[in-house]
Amino acid sequence: MPARIYIYDTECTGLETRHDRPVQFAACIYDENAELLEEFNVRGRLPRYVIPSPGALMVNRQSIGAIQRSSLSHYELIAQIHDHIARNSPAIICSYNGIRYDEEILRHSFYANLRAPYLTQWEGNKRMDVLIAAKVVAACAPDALHLPADGGGKRSFRLADLAAANGFVEHDAHDALGDVHATMHLAKVLVSKAPEVWNACAAMMNKSEVRALMLAGEPLLSIGWDHSRNGPRVQVLLPICADQANPNEWLCVDLGSDIDWLLAADVVSLREAFDVLDGERAIVRVKSNAMPVLMRINDPVAAGLVATFDPRGIERLRADQALAKRLRGAAALRKSEFDEGTHPAEQLYTGGFFPTEADKPLLQRFHAASPHEKYEMIANLRDPRARHMARWLVGSEWPEVMAKGDHIAVEEEFREHLMQDEAKWTTVPSALDEIKRLATEASPDQLAILEEYEGYLLELQNRNSASVYV
Repeated sequence: MPARIYIYDTECTGLETRHDRPVQFAACIYDENAELLEEFNVRGRLPRYVIPSPGALMVNRQSIGAIQRSSLSHYELIAQIHDHIARNSPAIICSYNGIRYDEEILRHSFYANLRAPYLTQWEGNKRMDVLIAAKVVAACAPDALHLPADGGGKRSFRLADLAAANGFVEHDAHDALGDVHATMHLAKVLVSKAPEVWNACAAMMNKSEVRALMLAGEPLLSIGWDHSRNGPRVQVLLPICADQANPNEWLCVDLGSDIDWLLAADVVSLREAFDVLDGERAIVRVKSNAMPVLMRINDPVAAGLVATFDPRGIERLRADQALAKRLRGAAALRKSEFDEGTHPAEQLYTGGFFPTEADKPLLQRFHAASPHEKYEMIANLRDPRARHMARWLVGSEWPEVMAKGDHIAVEEEFREHLMQDEAKWTTVPSALDEIKRLATEASPDQLAILEEYEGYLLELQNRNSASVYV
């Protein structure tokens, strides 16, 4: 197990992890005794094809002017983040809601800047999500953690609220470095107040540990927090098989579901079992590399939890020799329904492993090359995704080195990207509409941020009103 602890947080332009980008990244490095070794805190400008969600600016308390006055370009920001994680590997990479959000932001930002996207999972690194651990502690050791309630009486796991309720009073919320300090504080609380639960969660950092539980084929407790019911979520899962397309993803049956229906269902009907019905899924996908919290039925850590199921269903499911084949077919059917995305920024997971072996040597030289040399290398990249990313990267950072025709073409692509009325990413029209909605309830400080941003967007809109450049 790596001795070094690397806790990080990002502040970003929005919630769309494939298209939004970080404007701030902070990390603290600790030794095995939780003694601080180093702080790292960087901010950077945005690429020319990304604009922030107005709501993100309000939450992060950052003006567009402050972001764009940063000394680092976006390319330089991502390079420094990538280099810092690499230099501090192997480590336990900790975050708060990082596996679902910050990790995806980093992966797609590395990908868009032609860096190795899976850095936090390679080089001997392990990933720990303190939010996941906090929810499991709240379920298994309810007296160990003070859970604040929101205005509606729901228990809150927002980092600022939870840290304050558990003794962290100097939290600079929505500043990346402040959130890093709050995350470390909460981790120390969990370790000291519920060490057995914490250790059970930490064991799930190792996907080989999860895989061993899956291969054993015995029923397992899946533990988390049900926000809709305002209490612990406990399911008893029976592992059936690994997904055919992704060996890190396991298909499990919720033993509390209708076993008779599952055994009688064909592939098309089983596809429905992956959807939420009455708050639960009959078929649960467990990602072994995403820190799922699983325990054996008789694990003393989960002794206070109650999960009802009919144990006779276990042997009935095991006796169905064709169940695994039907489940894999249903999983493939479900995946086929999802839009893989036509934009290259959305194809990290669908276009093959990135970067390809053929492109790796060239990309290493790309980052060491001058801007003009970078531009000349684009045509030699084999992966069409890499060629697109490289072309947009050069067009955003060093447009002056491009041939005139290519410069005009990429400027037009940026214009079309930003001026759409509706898109998965923030566009000028959608941002202006959002500003109108948010301004009615904004505080004076927030209103100042929104008004400055509105002026920035209107200027951008005017510049993009024509489609001919240079």
